[in-house]
Amino acid sequence: PFKDEIESLSRIVFLQGQLMFSHFLQHNQVFPLLKYHILEFPWSNGEYLLNSWNDIEIDINNSSNENNNDSSGMIETIKLPTKPSSFIYSFLYYICNNIDLNFGHSPDSIVLKYFLQQLSSQVLDFYKQFLLSNSSKISKEGYFQLLFDVKYLFYILSGRLSEQDLPDDLFSSF
Repeated sequence: PFKDEIESLSRIVFLQGQLMFSHFLQHNQVFPLLKYHILEFPWSNGEYLLNSWNDIEIDINNSSNENNNDSSGMIETIKLPTKPSSFIYSFLYYICNNIDLNFGHSPDSIVLKYFLQQLSSQVLDFYKQFLLSNSSKISKEGYFQLLFDVKYLFYILSGRLSEQDLPDDLFSSF
């Protein structure tokens, strides 16, 4: 019983240390980098954004033409973002590199999931504040790119944990 208690306590202390470091990493290194790039990106320059988008062809046959055997449908070409902004790739690489360097190649899965959960929440909150405070400075294309970036980041960072998966006294030091 004493050995089990010591093992449990040492695991919790180890996880608390990793959590504290991941909290420091998130707030002092990782998130400020993304925040800087979001604020400096030319969201109002629609032409700049359109140059990196792909052409998508859409068949504009309406439902009434589908019943007819009329194959002379109209095709319209539109441009849409098909990849996130370049700084998103840099941000994700920076996260992976820092985790690899600072956690000794093997962070505990609970800590990693918690870190990603907290980071994704912070990123979503910042995007929301950014959109509310800069709505007049963002072009229509900028909104599409922002939406694509947010969805992409949330998809990548969505390694979510349920509260039941965490030890009860893990967050006692926060």
